[in-house]
Amino acid sequence: MHLWILLFIILLIPCEGICFDTDEVVLITSEKVMTLSVRVAKTPEEWQQGLIGTSGLEENEGMFFLFPREGIITFTTKSVSFPIDIILINKIGRVVGMFEDAYGDLNHASPFPIIASLEVKGGFCKKNGVKVGNLISPTGFRLIPKEQARPRQEDRKKVEAKLRANLEKHPDDPEVYEELAVFYTISGQSKKAAEIFQKLLSMEASAKRLNGMGVALANMGRREDAEQYFLRAIEKDPLFYWSYNNLIRIYRQKGDLNRAVSLLQEAVRVHPEFLEARLGLARLFLASGDLNSAENIIQEPGNKTEIPPEVVRMAGDIHLRKGNYKKAADAYVEYLRARPYDPHVSDLRVFIMTHKLKKTQVKE
Repeated sequence: MHLWILLFIILLIPCEGICFDTDEVVLITSEKVMTLSVRVAKTPEEWQQGLIGTSGLEENEGMFFLFPREGIITFTTKSVSFPIDIILINKIGRVVGMFEDAYGDLNHASPFPIIASLEVKGGFCKKNGVKVGNLISPTGFRLIPKEQARPRQEDRKKVEAKLRANLEKHPDDPEVYEELAVFYTISGQSKKAAEIFQKLLSMEASAKRLNGMGVALANMGRREDAEQYFLRAIEKDPLFYWSYNNLIRIYRQKGDLNRAVSLLQEAVRVHPEFLEARLGLARLFLASGDLNSAENIIQEPGNKTEIPPEVVRMAGDIHLRKGNYKKAADAYVEYLRARPYDPHVSDLRVFIMTHKLKKTQVKE
């Protein structure tokens, strides 16, 4: 699994005289939609300043770090005077990881390439049910990578050196070993990762550790064993997004789509507002040609004011398969306002131009 991209390092070194731009971001979880006021750090000087000199954060406040491209980011909170939660965000606005109650001299490395991070008051994620797979959408700016970075071997070595330095300072801290195991997994050293996860699971079998063990085993070709760990992770935390994705990948490889559908149907039945499960189920229905079921499953329960762009995109895909090209084009226009960097953006724009401009062109 080659996920390594150019590394950025956030060093929280004191800077003075920086005036941050302010804005709002919308956080969409399975339980609620929240709007937070944030200061936006988008330059090296602003990244260095971060929350240094800040005495605390209110419940609806945060610091939003925006990077020019996706990368493996390392963080340290040694100069921050209070515990914070660091929420890690990829280029489609999805939460891919969290460091909760981060405080002190530990180094942290994002488990996947990220384009942004949101730092909030310690305990925020637990209090508000923030999970991997949730969505974060800025209101006044966009998560647009300026360029794609290339893998660099030296960056891997820097990350490993920082994480191993944690072991020297905190040899009895399980979280330190957990982050190192995640690093070994995503850097292709799955055997080392499995050895660490096995020891960690003997201490506490959390969903994150069970999933990590499953990924390491799957990367080693042990799919049957990996499947059991993913199932245990879901049993431990029924909203753990990544274990569902990993199981579906295994079932697809086996050609057992019915089992994948059953898995997500049960997740939606027990947790009706589990957005990621609904989208995954809609994709499976779409692939099988069951368009009505795909359309029904993405209908949001309740009266949420924010419709995630991924739901809008899925609606466009369903309209397209039904032959409702005008409705599909309208949905894609709305989607691209929020996700202009979609890798299929060129195809979508050609489709939009063809089906939204066709009528006008005929009149002319």
